[in-house]
Amino acid sequence: HAPLGNFRANKILVTAQFGGVHIEQPAFDESFTKNKQFVTISPLKKLPVLETAEGTISETNAITRFVARVGSSDLYNGSPAELAQVDNWLDVISTDLEVPLTQWVLTVLG
Repeated sequence: HAPLGNFRANKILVTAQFGGVHIEQPAFDESFTKNKQFVTISPLKKLPVLETAEGTISETNAITRFVARVGSSDLYNGSPAELAQVDNWLDVISTDLEVPLTQWVLTVLG
């Protein structure tokens, strides 16, 4: 669940596309975030949220890693040191790029 065009959801969708994973995107209605079902699947009330057969996953990087692991590619496959490098870059993107870029874009767009 995420609004169409959400940059965090897009990170997940790109990973899914590279990994050959189909992610169904239900139509997003803002009122969904205000009902009890949303709180049930996302106790922290954060988007995006991925519903799976095993339960729900929130937080963009956790969902991205999950999608990379279940995919048919080698996106998230390797030694512990190699996977730590992938995790490192996911964290760098999330903290050092996404946060300042989001603030800049929101300032420019108003």
